[in-house]
Amino acid sequence: MRLHEDEDAYAAECVAINPNSLNDEFSRLPADLAYWNSRYAEVYEEYLRAKDISEQTAANAAVVYRGRSTAKVTVAEVEAHVILDDDCTASRADEILAEAKKVKYKGIVDAVLAKKEMLISLGAHVRAEMGGDPSMRTQQYLEEQRAAASRF
Repeated sequence: MRLHEDEDAYAAECVAINPNSLNDEFSRLPADLAYWNSRYAEVYEEYLRAKDISEQTAANAAVVYRGRSTAKVTVAEVEAHVILDDDCTASRADEILAEAKKVKYKGIVDAVLAKKEMLISLGAHVRAEMGGDPSMRTQQYLEEQRAAASRF
């Protein structure tokens, strides 16, 4: 579900806060969080698949090595062969890349969640500042009255 060509730039945009437009920031937050959670789920799945392939490749290499050996081999010899096997090395490299990608996207999700907490804090701070301004209290009162009237 990759929608953005430059996801790093989009991630930076998603976690940035424009203090002059808190309502817009609050409005876009659920969509940003849903997008990054979805991307994280995708890369987590990629990681699990890569890990599974790596484990299967290692197990297969161990079985093949034991089958080809004419003499008894120690566990250490089998493990050494698995570590040095080209297919195992390649599958471990894929697993490492997938894990790094997973960590990256988890970090983005965490940053969007931190943004949510910061927006809540900023909103409370702004409301507290407005509470001391009589014109803001009047405007807030009028908005509350309109909202109450629209319910009927």
